[in-house]
Amino acid sequence: MNLARMAVLIDGDAPPTEFRIFTAGWNASENGDFLFDAEAARLLMASYQAHGIDRTIDLEHLSLDDSAPNYDPDARGSCHLQLRGGELWAIDVRWTDDGAARLASRRQRYISPTFLFDKNRRPVKLHNIALTAHPALHGTPALVAASSRLRSTTTKPKRIGPHAAALKTFIAKRLARKGK
Repeated sequence: MNLARMAVLIDGDAPPTEFRIFTAGWNASENGDFLFDAEAARLLMASYQAHGIDRTIDLEHLSLDDSAPNYDPDARGSCHLQLRGGELWAIDVRWTDDGAARLASRRQRYISPTFLFDKNRRPVKLHNIALTAHPALHGTPALVAASSRLRSTTTKPKRIGPHAAALKTFIAKRLARKGK
């Protein structure tokens, strides 16, 4: 199991200023698996640098479709991107008052990236990140703890319990695809 740092918001503390977006290797999701490898990192960071602006954090992907009845173009935060040990991280995260309030009240606890990917399912361009209640990427750490008693800054193997159902479903789907 990949031991990864996770950000948590403790009552009275400030919202996280960094969080992981993609792990190195395959990232399982409700929409299939995506490969974040050296080539994905190179292409995604080149796209980010060419655009030259911070990535926006919206609410529940509501800024993506301006014809939708619940369209909401307002940002809940913004960030820079950085590669760390083959993973993609949001750094220098700055939250709006509403974004920070949603984290503090635990209305939305997760992030969900919106990205373009190539034929090999490598993310090649990160459009934005959503603050969401239900992420598509499996195993996404919560940005805020479910209880203020949780102060861990490391995902520990004994804490896999909450992810066991998602992991079991993922393995079953993988085996079914391989005909086992």
